[in-house]
Amino acid sequence: MTLLHSMRARRGQALRVLLAGSFAGLVAAVFFSTLQRGLWEDGYFVQRFAAQFWRHGTFAWNASDGPVYGMTCATLIFVSLE
Repeated sequence: MTLLHSMRARRGQALRVLLAGSFAGLVAAVFFSTLQRGLWEDGYFVQRFAAQFWRHGTFAWNASDGPVYGMTCATLIFVSLE
């Protein structure tokens, strides 16, 4: 391996580490800036619909209310089923 190739490989690795660190910092900044407002409200909504479907077989906030059209993306329900 030549010296030039070795320098390029190290520079590429340093760039990948810098990009990964920047992305992690951005995700952390978004997470902490929205922590008090509740970033996860939509996730809870999907989880609640999925749990009702799993337990009672109906897409509803409460099983006793009957089925409702409340999801914007039905695929999320099946993804959130555990």
